[in-house]
Amino acid sequence: WENKEIRPGGFIFFQGGPGRQIRLVNQLQDSAHVPLLIGIDAEWGLDMRLDSVMRFPWAMTLGAVDDSSLLYELGREWGRQCKRTGVNWNFAPVLDLNTNPKNPIINARSFGETSSSVLPRAMAVARGMEDEGVISCIKHFPGHGETDSDSHKTLPSNSILPPSFSLPLGKVPHGVLSHSKFDHIAFAILATFVPWFDPVFMFHKLIILSSEKGNST
Repeated sequence: WENKEIRPGGFIFFQGGPGRQIRLVNQLQDSAHVPLLIGIDAEWGLDMRLDSVMRFPWAMTLGAVDDSSLLYELGREWGRQCKRTGVNWNFAPVLDLNTNPKNPIINARSFGETSSSVLPRAMAVARGMEDEGVISCIKHFPGHGETDSDSHKTLPSNSILPPSFSLPLGKVPHGVLSHSKFDHIAFAILATFVPWFDPVFMFHKLIILSSEKGNST
């Protein structure tokens, strides 16, 4: 890096092609002071972000698949393709419940309307990616399916209650917080309801905070 004071730990890609991405990732890794986390937001495979790659069904279609072994193999294939383009962290799968017909942003990104439908399918996909060495990341905590507006454009209200979202976040090591406000909770009292949300949590799990300006923590 030309500026020796800047030592990034990772990058996330949102568009491009596989060849260009591979070249750029190799350049970044060769120039980095530490091995970089290379992320991508590929909820239905690399086709969500890159051109000239294999297309996969969206989550709503996968919600009709009852064979968890097929979903696991799908996750493995996502993982293999991510690795070939230098990606080691995929911001997927989506665990939101598609419960509000007025929701303009989740829709087909969700595996279904109930936790009994969504959770096993999402976890099968996540396990497949993890077994290929690609980090999975569940989203959006504490749930974006119930909102009636697009959080990329405004700040939706979320009325979901804490017991409804504590279970799936114990299944995989990383989670993305949705950019919405909560009617019933604040981060100050999360520890009351979610067992892992305590100071010790920050040492063995990682939360990604997404902002409207594209910055993340």
